[in-house]
Amino acid sequence: MNKSSDILYQDNDYELILSDDGMRLKTCKDGKLYNLSSHYYEPCTYIEDENGNKAVLHDGFDLSFVIGAIQAGKDLRWIGGKKTPHEFCEIMIDTLNNSLEGR
Repeated sequence: MNKSSDILYQDNDYELILSDDGMRLKTCKDGKLYNLSSHYYEPCTYIEDENGNKAVLHDGFDLSFVIGAIQAGKDLRWIGGKKTPHEFCEIMIDTLNNSLEGR
């Protein structure tokens, strides 16, 4: 089965990729790929790495709003203030790394 994908955001460090089965974050330096998900009724954002390690960002981002803001060229609104797409990527990677350090 062919899956289509589009790059939603790209800079020197990160890519946010939309595909038929969800949203992914790719780190350009090492090529790692992460799955991102959220629930529209729950203010949490989930990140999972290629090894199945998962973390949750409580009071996080609804990905439908992330997609809409990036497509409109706007910053992302969050409980921590406005964030750029680059800052969003950093927050998600830090969330997973901090979770793994605590294990």
